[in-house]
Amino acid sequence: ARAVHIIRDPFDNVVARFHLERRTLEKKNKPQYPNSREGFRHFCDDLGKIEKAQKQAHIFFEDVLDLDIPCKADFYRYIQWHNMAFTTTWDLGIPTLVIHYESYTTSLNETKDALLEFLEKEEVADAPPFVNGR
Repeated sequence: ARAVHIIRDPFDNVVARFHLERRTLEKKNKPQYPNSREGFRHFCDDLGKIEKAQKQAHIFFEDVLDLDIPCKADFYRYIQWHNMAFTTTWDLGIPTLVIHYESYTTSLNETKDALLEFLEKEEVADAPPFVNGR
């Protein structure tokens, strides 16, 4: 077994989650957040209403950072997810390749080649073009 751990800039990740939530709600004809700074803040406020996540995020950020950060609960979730992923692969002794999402935009071919080498796979076709933000 092998694991590929993709890490995306946490700010880009939160904004992407906002856009995904907007599109999901629009498809259900339940638009809730305008595509604006205010819509993003409203989205973050709603995430913060998830009591347990907000409480954990508040404690974490109070201890680590004394800043007014939107979407604290989502940043906390992001940190916890990656920590758990690293812990799991470490505990299981699984070889892991860490790829930064942004590497696809700055060095697609090198990233693709590293991934194929790590997975011990041959390239069978040209890679489709990478579309940033997708």
